[in-house]
Amino acid sequence: MNKNIPKGVVPIFDFENDSKETITLGLECTPQEYVLNPGDKIQVFILEEDGNFPLNISYSIGYIQIYPNKSWGNWYVYKNGEDISSSYIRNN
Repeated sequence: MNKNIPKGVVPIFDFENDSKETITLGLECTPQEYVLNPGDKIQVFILEEDGNFPLNISYSIGYIQIYPNKSWGNWYVYKNGEDISSSYIRNN
């Protein structure tokens, strides 16, 4: 787990795009989208609170979407080890 993750945040998705295609990751309900090129690795964390769980993860060709139960998400995202979380999340 990345050491910069605040207390009360849990890992929910750890993925490496080992395909030859670009994949888009959509995090709802903020919404946020991240493009994963071949070879990219992504780690997604979420605030551990009742409004976020259970999560729904869906996949269609070239697109992965993650929905929290009934909240906006509070996502923390690391792509290839770099924090690419939305500035909205980091400022709150």
